[in-house]
Amino acid sequence: MPVGELRRRADEDRDIRDRWHAENRAAIATLTQKLDHHADAVEMLRPAVAALEVSRSRLVALASLGFAGVVVFGWIVEALEMGGRENLGAFWLRKVSHDMIERS
Repeated sequence: MPVGELRRRADEDRDIRDRWHAENRAAIATLTQKLDHHADAVEMLRPAVAALEVSRSRLVALASLGFAGVVVFGWIVEALEMGGRENLGAFWLRKVSHDMIERS
């Protein structure tokens, strides 16, 4: 193979590598910009996510209180059905102690 042909092929390979390098640099720059935009969007969403977490915590606390209130109201209704107001205190003590014994 003549020397001129080898130089032509070497020059052609160098041109191809330079084009690939330029294309890769452009692609990396584009991806960097997209990543920066995404990071900015995530930073903007952080306060909203934090607010939703607080709202969810409050909702769980209120639901727990509401459930406890329903349980207590059920005990009161059950006590009133069993013996009226005069036996409410005695029923309450029996119910609480019975529930504690079942749990242990």
